[in-house]
Amino acid sequence: MKKLITRLLIALIGACTFTAACADDPYPTRSVRVLVGYSPGGATDLQARLLAEGLQKQLGQSFIVENRQGASGVLAATALKSQPPDGYTLMVATSGAMAIPQNFQKLPYDPLTDFVPVAQIVANDLVMIVNNKSPAHDLASFVQLVKSQKGSYSYGVSGHGSITHVAGERLKQELGIDMQVVPYRGDSMAFADTLGGSVPASFVAMPSVDQAVKAGQVKALFVTGSKRLSAFPDLPTLAELGHPDFVMSSWIAVFAPAGTPAPIVKKLSDSIGRVMADAKLIQMLESTGSRVEYRNQAEFEKFYRGDVDSFARIIKAANISAK
Repeated sequence: MKKLITRLLIALIGACTFTAACADDPYPTRSVRVLVGYSPGGATDLQARLLAEGLQKQLGQSFIVENRQGASGVLAATALKSQPPDGYTLMVATSGAMAIPQNFQKLPYDPLTDFVPVAQIVANDLVMIVNNKSPAHDLASFVQLVKSQKGSYSYGVSGHGSITHVAGERLKQELGIDMQVVPYRGDSMAFADTLGGSVPASFVAMPSVDQAVKAGQVKALFVTGSKRLSAFPDLPTLAELGHPDFVMSSWIAVFAPAGTPAPIVKKLSDSIGRVMADAKLIQMLESTGSRVEYRNQAEFEKFYRGDVDSFARIIKAANISAK
């Protein structure tokens, strides 16, 4: 019995020593992969690369962006789930990938239990754009125009079940209008058809069309954020136009595999906060129509779970089903 107790004590001391050593380990000690579920050159990819560059400066190791595009971010999330929870594989993902798909399809992961939210970095507000020949020039004239079409007015979105589709259905309820949704494979295709006149309007993320709006290629009527965008100070929010409860943006955030040690998550979250506080980075992102909206781990986790519930209610109320 004494020998057994001695062996157990030795093992316990060894375990404690190992744990202490791990706790003192100056994470990260090697390069970190950052998965992105979208193609290179898009808004999410750009924002992930800016973040990775900032984290490299903050933490002294390479943060390497790896594009795993496909299935609207599902492929990247599936890949993240299979990685060790050690902080060396992260994912930059959107609300469209992490808060909506579970309402339409059976996923190979559970967004709420297979990952730990690390921090939110950016919010991309949605914008209603119309063709330059449209008689609509503000919210009131847009509503009047849509109602005059008696259900035949159409608008483009970035895909069936996308955040712009879900937000569009909520918008119809909010404004008391009826429109026919036209799903595209991305904001850029919806914009192209609105520019060309094939579809009279589109509901898209502002960073996807900011240059076209600035150049006057299409008319922007309103955005859906909590405040006006600094790059578009004359463009009103839907909230200030009499719809204070309609605030909806596509957020960009960092996730890690479930089980990632809390000290690593906190270190990442705090480091991300310092990166996103950089004045040059803020100016660069906001010039494209994005808003830097950092939430730390605790704040973002609470917000994220609430957003998942909110999307589920909207989807159920609008009777949106899988295609």
